[in-house]
Amino acid sequence: MSDIDELRDAPTDLVWKTIAAEGVAMVGTPDLTRPMRPMSVHASAEECAIWFIVHAGSDFATEVGEGGPSRLVVTTRDGRIQVSLTGRIEPSRSALHVDRFWSPMVGTWFDRGRDDPAVMLMRFTPQSGKIWVASGGILAVGWDVAVAALTGEKPDLGASADVVFAAKI
Repeated sequence: MSDIDELRDAPTDLVWKTIAAEGVAMVGTPDLTRPMRPMSVHASAEECAIWFIVHAGSDFATEVGEGGPSRLVVTTRDGRIQVSLTGRIEPSRSALHVDRFWSPMVGTWFDRGRDDPAVMLMRFTPQSGKIWVASGGILAVGWDVAVAALTGEKPDLGASADVVFAAKI
């Protein structure tokens, strides 16, 4: 099944699949005046949550505070799929999730490993958003735009869908 077909048939599933495959997202804090930050993320569709580990003393953790509204953006490496979500972000100290998502790369940020008191999880619970899927790669998009410029027709750049999540909090 193509990404366009999956977008039409199961857009929310395509969102989860995209986030899991990419593993990196731009994440915002409740302070919308602050810039979004790149984070290694872990998608958990069964929990309707996107998890990531941060340092408790970081500016990001301070800005999140007790939590609040947030946003998360993912773009695939090839640029064909973009996801923009709004939801809620909140801190967590779940040892179960720390164990689940711990890696040697994460360990480089913490002197005492996973038991370091500075280890903090963040949970982003998506509420709604949008997903865009390009009909082809960069060359195909360029070709469609060039043809459209010559013919006066609109280029076929792909499709989009709104998504709404049923959070299991």
